Amino acid sequence: MGNFFGNLSYKFQHFMTGRYGYDAFSKFLLIVALIGFGLSMFTGMKLFYTIAVVAIFYSYFRLFSKNIYARQAELRKYFSVKGKVVQKFSLRKKMWAERKAYKYFKCPKCKSVWRYPKGIGKIEITCKNCKNKMIKRT
Repeated sequence: MGNFFGNLSYKFQHFMTGRYGYDAFSKFLLIVALIGFGLSMFTGMKLFYTIAVVAIFYSYFRLFSKNIYARQAELRKYFSVKGKVVQKFSLRKKMWAERKAYKYFKCPKCKSVWRYPKGIGKIEITCKNCKNKMIKRT
């Protein structure tokens, strides 16, 4: 019986040779599927169930895919989008933590965010990226 499971492991390793495997995007898709199943159980909406099933199928499609370059491109895109979302939330967290000491301003041209101490009054702010000038109260 032990030889059967050892042989099964070898056969599975042989089957997975040349296939993409499991990565961070697949993990994200499985988490989305679990959340979708949970929401479909509590709300009874078929939309969440459908999203969960599609996420699981796509995760397994990625797992067994032999087109490694396409899967790596998807992973790079996932990390790009994830990085933007994480950066936005970390900025909001920092703004909330420093809300009593600093005021944050967003440049209307280039959308960069700049921090200035509170209580100075009216100041002329020059954006360091695009050299746009604006007058704001701190």
